[in-house]
Amino acid sequence: MIKRMLLIIIPLAVLGGLIYSCSHVWSMNRANTAAQEAEARRVRQAVLSEVSAMVSRTGARDGWERQLCKEESYRTGPIFTLELEKVWIGSTPILFVGAVSDIITSDESHYTVLLERSGYESNYTLFEDLRLSLLAPREPIDTLLEQHPELLQDYRANRVAVIARVVAVEPRVAAGFDGSYEEVKTGRGELIEIMFTGDVPL
Repeated sequence: MIKRMLLIIIPLAVLGGLIYSCSHVWSMNRANTAAQEAEARRVRQAVLSEVSAMVSRTGARDGWERQLCKEESYRTGPIFTLELEKVWIGSTPILFVGAVSDIITSDESHYTVLLERSGYESNYTLFEDLRLSLLAPREPIDTLLEQHPELLQDYRANRVAVIARVVAVEPRVAAGFDGSYEEVKTGRGELIEIMFTGDVPL
């Protein structure tokens, strides 16, 4: 009789322990996920506030993507150079979010910084390759690379927000990775401000 009871009680106790353990782990994982999501929201809000302050401080134009998309969330058709000239060139600088694809020594006190527009989690999707080529003082770029060396390791996953004054837009045909050719439009000008945004969606 006692053996029979033990055969029933022991498995039930083990099962109860397993259920409790799984429930505890699930609760801990849920709490960790909630904390991570809260931290991600906090970091994103801090980055958005910094970008907004940078735009306000410089009077930069940050709605040019919306203009190109004609108030839609995306644009599949080609973008004429004339359209980019209208939204990029002028006395007002622009906000450009993208990846630093290269840095070239221009002279003793300047670099040329090449940026590719990032469509990653962007509010507006443009199916055309847009880039900037900006003359920039060395000091802010050197400081940025010292603080964020990951920019040189995986540039497509680590983005920056820049305020740039564009003076010309140059279209050219470039070879793609698959052997095809595509048109690339590059805005040339000068860097006014730059900040690291990492993988924070803007």
